[in-house]
Amino acid sequence: MKGIQGPSTYRMTGHLKDFQESPLLFLRHLSEYGETTRFRLGHRKFYLTTNPQMVKDVVFTKNNSFVDVGIKNVVRALHVHDLFEFNFLLGMPNIKSSFVKKHFSTCRIDHRTIIQSYLSLWKSGSLRIFNEEVQELALWLLAHSFFGVTQNHDLTTHLKKIAELRTKRHQPSMVKVRLPKVGKQNQIETDAIAGVVSCLQSRYDNQLVDEQRYIYDTLVNEDESGILQRFFITYDLICNACSWLMYTLCEHEDILRHVQLLKGHEQDEYMRMVILESLRLYPPIWLFGKQAVETVQVDNYVFKKNETIFISPYSLHRNEAYFLEPHEFLPERFCLDLNVDIPKHLYLPFGMIAETEAQMEYVMTMARAIVLPIVTSFDIKKVRSIIHPKGEILLEMKEPLSIVITKEKLPIVTSL
Repeated sequence: MKGIQGPSTYRMTGHLKDFQESPLLFLRHLSEYGETTRFRLGHRKFYLTTNPQMVKDVVFTKNNSFVDVGIKNVVRALHVHDLFEFNFLLGMPNIKSSFVKKHFSTCRIDHRTIIQSYLSLWKSGSLRIFNEEVQELALWLLAHSFFGVTQNHDLTTHLKKIAELRTKRHQPSMVKVRLPKVGKQNQIETDAIAGVVSCLQSRYDNQLVDEQRYIYDTLVNEDESGILQRFFITYDLICNACSWLMYTLCEHEDILRHVQLLKGHEQDEYMRMVILESLRLYPPIWLFGKQAVETVQVDNYVFKKNETIFISPYSLHRNEAYFLEPHEFLPERFCLDLNVDIPKHLYLPFGMIAETEAQMEYVMTMARAIVLPIVTSFDIKKVRSIIHPKGEILLEMKEPLSIVITKEKLPIVTSL
């Protein structure tokens, strides 16, 4: 077995404290020991790899020898947080490629109306906290996309209340779906979840037998808690992707101006490259784990049963051995005309939550639908010069993204 390098000291509290203070900095320092490193947090031993061949083998080639480590367990181990009932392994809805195009084509006018209605309230010269704005808009769009309801529907009202409670907990990536059997319950949350269940049951009872139009139609065999968790997982990913997308556009005014000047298909194609590059620099799933279910050899390494291997897309995407000028924002690296092939095991912005290209395309389409109308209708300036990432369940922002919108440029448009 090849020796796996790592820190020479394994103090029980030292490394855990370092990780909690700055997980991203900890991982960056750890990667200095090599592409595959060994470390301890508390009493547990872990591995971190940015070796593309090992990532390919663990995630794809020998995936039967590994199981996903629940995000709840990862964060409990690394952050020592007591999370609520939440299972990130449910992932996003299993969307087919044909459904994505058909869905957005069918809902195009409805989504455009929702976006126009929301942005019509924005006044030139006003200061907006984009993180909060995108949560509101994404909730409206997803309520329609999942369930076919408007922003004034009771179901949307209940979903909004749950979203607000999640934000107040300062745990934006968690939702308590199944209420605990013991302990004090939040009556507002209890009522909101009961309201969602009631609305879903009513919709199911009155559902017309016609062709599938909404994502909910593909999930009718799931219980309400599963549907609700998938809804909020998708919601979190879209909000996170949109926030970093807006930040990167504000950081690079030349690229922002180029997006504004393009039209039609050229604008859509360039926006696709911009979104992919933003997800490369700021992947929502910055860290995920795979646990060996048996002793397995990967390349020249041997991992014992129950040993956990971490893969950090944040580190993988910034590896200069595989990405030219990895810290620069270069959308052209994803230009189809350049025939640049980036293997999928090198590009994992959603970890293993989005298992298909269709799921990723859905998030990207929603991100484009939200951000593009804003940047083509207003001049955007961010207030804070630099916003730092922090590794929690998702790659969050340490500081809020405050923007000033000025000079309404054109009638609100959307590429949906």
